Parts: sequence; structure tokens; C-alpha cells
Amino acid sequence: MQLMFVLLSVFIATVGVALPFPLLSPMFLGEQVSVFNDVNLDPELMLALALASYPAGMLLGSCVIGGLADAYGKVKILTITMLLSAIFYAASGLSISQGFFYIFVISRFVSGVFEGNIAIASALALELGGEDNQANAQSKLNSATFLGWLVGPILGGVLATYSFALVFYAVAGVLVLSAVLLFFRVQEQTVCAQKDNRQKSFVSLFVEANSLGLLKYQTILKMLSVYFVIAFGLNAFYQFYPAWLVDKFDSNTVDISIYTTIMAVSMSLFSFFLMSLVQKYISFRVGLVLACLSLSLLIALLPVISAWGIYVIFALLGTFIAIFSGLFPVLFCQTCESEASGKGTAMGLLVFAYTLSSIVVALVGGYILKVESNYLLWVSASAILLGKFLLARTLVSEQIPVLEKS
Repeated sequence: MQLMFVLLSVFIATVGVALPFPLLSPMFLGEQVSVFNDVNLDPELMLALALASYPAGMLLGSCVIGGLADAYGKVKILTITMLLSAIFYAASGLSISQGFFYIFVISRFVSGVFEGNIAIASALALELGGEDNQANAQSKLNSATFLGWLVGPILGGVLATYSFALVFYAVAGVLVLSAVLLFFRVQEQTVCAQKDNRQKSFVSLFVEANSLGLLKYQTILKMLSVYFVIAFGLNAFYQFYPAWLVDKFDSNTVDISIYTTIMAVSMSLFSFFLMSLVQKYISFRVGLVLACLSLSLLIALLPVISAWGIYVIFALLGTFIAIFSGLFPVLFCQTCESEASGKGTAMGLLVFAYTLSSIVVALVGGYILKVESNYLLWVSASAILLGKFLLARTLVSEQIPVLEKS
């Protein structure tokens, strides 16, 4: 029952975080007069700064929040970071109302720092799932996240018709609701991993108990490198398939939304209802290899498939993304725990690598897009395929014990 409250809390929080994303481009590049009157910058530059500030903050937050959760308690830190994030979302709304661009960018950055708490939610879900059911718990968390990203932009688009600032105020309210639900309905599952750390000041622990400290272990560094390569391939697809659809099929926003919905629904349904069957009948090694090979093949086929075939491809992509997202975090946490690391710290490192890959893709992908949009899909497929081979080699060379089917 506590896992269901965690899932509900994560869903509500994800809906809130996803609310603003449909409105950033129209807010800066739309035909209406800019809401910010305190700067004289090109709209494209303002949009770039607004878009970059959030993942930059998340990159920082993912390094440290997971470690703090292992030391002070996951429910406590997750609740606090949700409330702090709500404050700065409200500040974003206020900056829009008053027309203060730089305050908006700063508040987005700080919001991103606290949104690194997704690592805590993942670690908490794994603990609630128990040792024998971690992949199923992680998959259910993924399902809640996928649904949140599906519902959030739709609600955000509706609220934006009334006011851009209203969207950010709504996010603040939703995050407060999620934090209250979590605090009163979910209990701490484990004793804080490092009791001696709790005697230190918060600032010193903030510096010392961070996820990057795990990189001194060769096995963890290799596994994280594998994840970065695969995440690079996935992000290359996520970020640029809309541009590819526009370029090759002259798709409009409705068309792109349909494709996105198909993939998100496929992810969510498979994660919630069928992932337990994967865990029961397929080993982690086979599941991860199958997922990576299938994702690589499906993305590589997109440039040569018909428009109607794309619907099927996107549904299948959602299925195999769900498999990878459900299995790899569990395997990575198992690897990190062999080095006496808490799950929060381990998941924080995964969020860090994923966010970093997203930023690298954004920087590199724009140049590739200018040449040929198909190239981006092939880069995506190649990166995932390379990640598959690196993963198989790392599991053997580092003698990582792989969880078998249960």
C-alpha cells in the first residue's frame, strides 16, 4: 500500500513538473508581446537560457540529493525537496507576472536542483518493492512517471490559455499536495545508512555525501559509462524525433502528440501490468540485451518505414524502453551496493548521467539536424547498439552478478 502512495505522489509531482513544458516556446517565440520587459535579448537566446537552466540545476541536484537522502532519510529529504521546489516554481510564476527574466531563469535553475529528487523516489520504490520484486517496483514507478509526462503537458496547455504565470502557480500547488501525501502516508523503510554522517553539519555532508564519489570504483564507472552511451542514444531519439517527423512527413503538433501518446501509453501499460512477467520468465541479462537490440533496430527502421508503420514502431519502442528502464536501475543499484553505497546515492548517479547525456545531445544534435534529420535517428540507433555491446562486455569483464529471473 505504501508503494501505491509513493507512485501516486510521483505521478502528481510529475504532472506538475511537466505542466510548463508546452508553454516555454510560445512564451518566448509566440506572436504576442514578450512577458519579460526587463531585458533586451533575442527571443531565441532567452528561450535557450530558459530551457538550459532547468537541466543544469537538475545536473547539480542529482549529484547530492540522493546522498543526503541516504544519510537523513528518503521520505524526509523527498518531502523537503518537493516543498522547496514548490517555492521556486511559485517564484517563476511571480517573475512572469512582474516581467523579470533573470529571476525566472534563476528560479528555474533552483527548481531543477530540487527536481533531482527523482533519484530518491526511485530508491524508495526499490526498497518498498523488496529484494525479490525490485524490477517490478521500478517499472511501476516508471509507469507513474510516463503517465505524468503524458497528462502534464495537456493540462499545462489548457492553463496557459488563461495565463502563463498560472501554470507555474499550479505546479507549486501540485507539488505541495504531493509532499503532504508522501509525508503522512509513507514511512522510512531503512535506517539511515551512515549514522556518523548525521552528526556532521548539513553543508559538510552536502559536499561529501554526493553521488560522484562513487566514480572512484572502476566497476561503477564502467557501468555508468555504459548507461551514458545508451542514454545518449535514447535522448537523441526523444529530443529530435519531432523534428524528424516535421522534416519527413510535414507533421503538425497534433500528429506529433499522437505519436508521443502512443509511445507513452505503451510504456505505461507495459511497465505497470506486464513487467512482472518479464522479471519472472527472462533474466536481467537477456532482458537488457533484448531491449537494446530491439530499440536500436526499431529506431534504425524509422527512416525506411511508411507513415502508418510509424504508429506500430512507436508502440513497440514504448515497450522496450519500459523493459530497459525497469531492469537497468535495479542492476546498477545492485552493483553500487557491493561498494556499500545506498540506493539514493546510486540512483542520483544515474539521474546525473541521464541529464548530462541530454545536455550533450542538445548541443550536438542541432548541428546534425542541419545536415540531415535521418542521421540523428541513425546516431541514436548506433549509440544504443554500442551500449549493448559495452554492457555485455562489462558484465563479463567485471564479473558483475546478474539477477536471474524470479
